[in-house]
Amino acid sequence: MSMTSTPPPITTFEINVSNAAFKFNAAHFVAYQNFRERLHGHNYTVSVKLCGSRTISYDGYVVDFGCVKAVTKKICKELNEHFICPMLSDVLDISTINVTEEDDKHGETNQA
Repeated sequence: MSMTSTPPPITTFEINVSNAAFKFNAAHFVAYQNFRERLHGHNYTVSVKLCGSRTISYDGYVVDFGCVKAVTKKICKELNEHFICPMLSDVLDISTINVTEEDDKHGETNQA
């Protein structure tokens, strides 16, 4: 009689995570053929949707919500009070510039 251990179950899941701290404000505009919107801002609220399949760990969890919250708060903090630029616009020609820490101190930039 052979004994085989049963592998941990694989589950599919979809989890929505929201928190009052998941928010940021940012400026943006919309531009497309024959239309240009003025620069303006919004207050954004964020929720995270996690989808996938994963082996349930020994403790019965598939995801650590502490990690999800920490990463989402960090992203919101990085986006807060910034400009969201339509980089893939087909009516704008956008180039980037590289600014080093030293350039920033002196108000200088280097075109990329």
